[in-house]
Amino acid sequence: MPGARDGAINYTQLRDCYGDVYLTENKVNRVRIGLSKVPFGWDNMQSSSNRIPLDRSDPINSAINGERGTGVFYYWTPEFAQDLYKEVLDEGLKGSGNYGVFGIGADNGQGVSRAEANDNMHFVIRLELPWKMPSGVFFPFLRWQQYTGGFLWERNSPDTFTNSFDMGVEWQIQPQMEFTMEYDFANRTNTGADAQIVDANYAQFRGDLLRFQFQMNY
Repeated sequence: MPGARDGAINYTQLRDCYGDVYLTENKVNRVRIGLSKVPFGWDNMQSSSNRIPLDRSDPINSAINGERGTGVFYYWTPEFAQDLYKEVLDEGLKGSGNYGVFGIGADNGQGVSRAEANDNMHFVIRLELPWKMPSGVFFPFLRWQQYTGGFLWERNSPDTFTNSFDMGVEWQIQPQMEFTMEYDFANRTNTGADAQIVDANYAQFRGDLLRFQFQMNY
């Protein structure tokens, strides 16, 4: 986040500021204008309350700072998908919200709370098919990810390598209370401000992590 690695303790950040223009009465076609999430990937679109793993996947998240951009996006959401998106969220299942079955648009590529740096535009297109899985109390998960390339929102867009296997379970104690346990086998580039430099490159971090999170939704 802007300021987080520059010693700032307090700062104000604008996360979402947009308007939806519906082109049809049934809300199938709409245009979103302003600062909003960029329709890219799956877990990038999910809030922490709707995401089972504790972190978003690096290969997708590496491209967009804060998952957001200032731009214009068109979304096509047929009526059956509108109903399903709403049902999944109302029942407390792990959906992404309504970002259309098909989305296309452009944004400034600067992410959240950053001034324009290069006058270039980023273009994105996304297609998904929503379906509902059975609701439950326990949500086990496994995830493997590997990524080689730059982190565009890090300073100087450093080259990185990530190879990680994550497994865990989320226990939905009540609709408003969730407990997640996750174990990670991590091999990733440390791009922090105090990271060690080896042969002009950031050093790799290797280790196992056991992580817990208790979350209250309101």
